[in-house]
Amino acid sequence: MGGDFYKALPTQGGVRLVVGDVQGKGLGAVEAASLLLSSFRESAFAAGDLPGVARRLDATMRRYAELRPDSEAADRFATVLLVEIPDGEPIPRILSCGHPAPLVQYADTVTTVPIPFPALPVNLPGLENDAFDIVEIPFAPGDRLLVFTDGIGETRDATGEFHPLEGRLPKWADRPAGEVLPLLRDDLARYAGHRPDDDTTAILPVRRQEVLTKVVAHAPACGLPGCVQSRFGCSSGRDSHQER
Repeated sequence: MGGDFYKALPTQGGVRLVVGDVQGKGLGAVEAASLLLSSFRESAFAAGDLPGVARRLDATMRRYAELRPDSEAADRFATVLLVEIPDGEPIPRILSCGHPAPLVQYADTVTTVPIPFPALPVNLPGLENDAFDIVEIPFAPGDRLLVFTDGIGETRDATGEFHPLEGRLPKWADRPAGEVLPLLRDDLARYAGHRPDDDTTAILPVRRQEVLTKVVAHAPACGLPGCVQSRFGCSSGRDSHQER
């Protein structure tokens, strides 16, 4: 039993998701993953931004370690990737706590999202994050973002070569998004010659046109040039508007 965990939640103004990997295996890893998921379910709605979510995840684990120092979960650290996809903006916001960077697919071009300053993993003994770097990239309708754990990136063939994940995704660019993860699962098994030995977890968010259209057009313009009503606020000073 491994410590991979994931969750995507629709929050006010968009979607927030988490993918993470707890150190080690066994019941301690499962317990730590459960604690982090519970914390995310609350903090995804309560925290004002992704750094706030990350701080709450870390605080949950450290508080649990103080209350239950003998638990197998108490000293487990976890790598975590947090993503926020606003309804009305063609971007995702990405925060990494020591987690593998996701891949972004624009048509048939796939690249690794650059994360120059990842934060430390959650609940790393003796160390805490004092700052978090948020990465934003373009994310237009039709674009795809593959978020995954290291079990996928570390899959090897019989010769020890790593699975060429970045080279595989363009081959599936014309396939419906719902088919991509099953294709990836089967490809990993063929490449390794067996089911992967490690946990393999992946999420594939896709930007859809109707999400942007619905938010931008759900109410009349306020009258200012380039401004439409939405739920995000407006630089004109009117709480219910945003300049675009």
